[in-house]
Amino acid sequence: MHRVAAPIIIALSPILFSACVLSTPTLGVNINAPELEKEVCRAKISQPEIYETVTEKKLIAPPKLSPSGRQIAPATYQNQTIYRVIRERAIRWFDTPCKDEINADLIASLQRALAARGYFNGKLTAIMDHDTKVALRRYQSENGLDSAILARQTTNTLGLLPVPRQTVEGS
Repeated sequence: MHRVAAPIIIALSPILFSACVLSTPTLGVNINAPELEKEVCRAKISQPEIYETVTEKKLIAPPKLSPSGRQIAPATYQNQTIYRVIRERAIRWFDTPCKDEINADLIASLQRALAARGYFNGKLTAIMDHDTKVALRRYQSENGLDSAILARQTTNTLGLLPVPRQTVEGS
């Protein structure tokens, strides 16, 4: 019986294994990651959920009154804490320049472009240092992306990399 069952189990093992992989929960990973095109580099940022904590007094028992309407015992209250979600957790994907496009010339141009716009006041080092990342994050935050990772949209807006023809013609 083992001789017959072994080939069947071996033949079905990829199917059984893939079912296990598909049913495994993903912790903190966006399972709806976008499909990548060739020669497109992407990055993601995770925005945490924001809660609001509100403490309210909840009436447990009303005040006790005498038949004449005089208060005998005060009302009883209990503090109740409520958590409200202000913003849901979100994972945001965006295009970035690929590693072969990021070099000292690009970073130096980025530093000059950020300096010209008043975001960067450090030394022009052509290195993605702390001051450059802080300036880049400030610039991108004001333009809708809170990240210190250089976005392709930022390179296009600042004129740092060539824009593909289909991008220009499509807009």
